[in-house]
Amino acid sequence: MGSESAPWKHSPGMTGKTDRVKAYTWKDGDIFVFKGGVTWDSTCFPDTMGGFGEVKGIVYTTEDTSKKAIFDLQGKEQSPAIYVWYRKSGFKISGIEIRNIKPPKNIGNAIGISLYRANNVVIENMYIHSWKPNSTSEYGMAAAILFNDCSTSTVRNCRLIGIDSGGAGIRSIGLLGFKNLIYNNVIAHCNAGISFTGTCDSSIIAGNDISYIIQGTFDKDYHTDAIMLHGKGSGEVYNNIIHDYNTIGVAAQRGNWKIYNNVMYNVPINGIGGLGVLWSANGVSCLECSLSVYNNFLEGGIQYVLNQGNPAKIGGFKIMNNVIGDKIFISDTVDNIIIDNNIYLHKSIYINYFGTILTVEQIRSKNWDKNSFYKSRTEFTIQGMPSVFNYYIKNGKNLSQYFNFDIKSKLRPKSDSAWCIGPYEIDIITNSQPSDARRPRVLSISQ
Repeated sequence: MGSESAPWKHSPGMTGKTDRVKAYTWKDGDIFVFKGGVTWDSTCFPDTMGGFGEVKGIVYTTEDTSKKAIFDLQGKEQSPAIYVWYRKSGFKISGIEIRNIKPPKNIGNAIGISLYRANNVVIENMYIHSWKPNSTSEYGMAAAILFNDCSTSTVRNCRLIGIDSGGAGIRSIGLLGFKNLIYNNVIAHCNAGISFTGTCDSSIIAGNDISYIIQGTFDKDYHTDAIMLHGKGSGEVYNNIIHDYNTIGVAAQRGNWKIYNNVMYNVPINGIGGLGVLWSANGVSCLECSLSVYNNFLEGGIQYVLNQGNPAKIGGFKIMNNVIGDKIFISDTVDNIIIDNNIYLHKSIYINYFGTILTVEQIRSKNWDKNSFYKSRTEFTIQGMPSVFNYYIKNGKNLSQYFNFDIKSKLRPKSDSAWCIGPYEIDIITNSQPSDARRPRVLSISQ
């Protein structure tokens, strides 16, 4: 097999491989090392690892930590994705740059890495960038990384930078999937940052920096989001920074999700189309949506909408302990709503704008029970940003104004009292605010 003195020019799954490489059979624990700084062009792809069964411990990586191996697709349409793993599990891909991709027109195709029923996968330290849309429909948006029916997989420390209107960063689809972990990634300049459309139970989205998410160019009525929770899943979304975007920060349509300790800023506040930070819609699916939104800094507002005219009531919506910059917009009657103990940056919390519901009088006019509005302030305790998910603090963004001080510039008490409003940065071990010297580092990603 290939060695440092006599390397293969291709990996066994690549297009254009020699007969010698083609004849190689993957074995458990194989490590395929690509030389850093070397470019493989479009004639080498796709790179497919197909078939049934499980090959354990496979690693695709770069041996040079200062330079990534480069897969340059040269703007040529690729179908399927560059990397396609079909029902293979327990492998890792790390430290490779994939660039200049043109996705296929087929709906749902990935453009960088595609996984189908490939569980226990780790994708880390990747730099995927400069992909362009090639579809006439927003629903055909490709993704830099696509999970389809995958479980217990991780995407971490990656940079996914598209071109404006360039599809999604990470997309999880299918009817299966649980315990997927997406953290410490930078995602920018695309239509959607992270999109979950399957059943993704017990998943975590944490510590990501998502920015410049823009409305697509093909279908203006189809919304795009920094984080989209569309499937019948459950999990937690926390410690993310979402900024400089003109769509929706976190959109939830189904499932049971906790959304806490996030910071969302630099969002236009000029109407419903631009201000939304949380949105739940799509008629019947709202019946399956239970959301807890607490201890966030939301420079925009919150939307809760039944936009398809379904008369059924929505249930289980809690908004507590947040700093909220703009209005809370609720268009339909909601069961079991809790809006309490929030700080409003607006001059008055009693905003009478479209369907806004913030006062007892307005609640009564909707035939709500006022006891469903005001609840105990001990509903939630502080769950501060653990050090392991502390990405943006270590990347030059000073967010201390959001973490450490209240709206009156008073230092918040370092405690777990539920009335402590807004996001926190706490040390996961000492349960106190970490100093700069004690803040852990994450692996940097070179370009």
